Amino acid sequence: KEVDTLEFEIKGSKFIPALGDDITLFDGTLKIFGGVVTEREEKVLGGILLGYAIRCKDYTHLLDKKLVVASYTNKTANFIIKDPTYGIIPQYAPDFTTNNVDAPKLVNSITFNYEQVSKALTLLADQIYYDWYVDYDKDIHFFDEEKYTQRENNFCYKINNRYVFYLL
Repeated sequence: KEVDTLEFEIKGSKFIPALGDDITLFDGTLKIFGGVVTEREEKVLGGILLGYAIRCKDYTHLLDKKLVVASYTNKTANFIIKDPTYGIIPQYAPDFTTNNVDAPKLVNSITFNYEQVSKALTLLADQIYYDWYVDYDKDIHFFDEEKYTQRENNFCYKINNRYVFYLL
């Protein structure tokens, strides 16, 4: 549910990302961030060198381009999220995939009144005690916390082979 961010500075480069540009950060072959530029600040460094401070948010930023207006009764969370005709993601965020949505739980009733997509997913997750996140390939992960969360130690837990640090 937390939005990942990335901040960096560029000094003396011809390539300066623009607002909305896609940014991917790798550690070797491991993708460790994927998102978009949300802020770009021009700086003068050392009196003569032009530089830029770049701030990025993960793909949740793109997920929230549209507002969800929908109501569901006696539908599974899977249906609410990924049904090709009525699902939140196909209707409001068609550039995202739902390959990792695993939510067969029945939802008695839920209504979204002009909610951002991320807020709608959070409201749904909270109602059925699930969790969710957007990965760096724009795929939605929506899952039962009890089923997929494995505590590694007092500093992190593991979800589907992804480590999440909650106290450093």
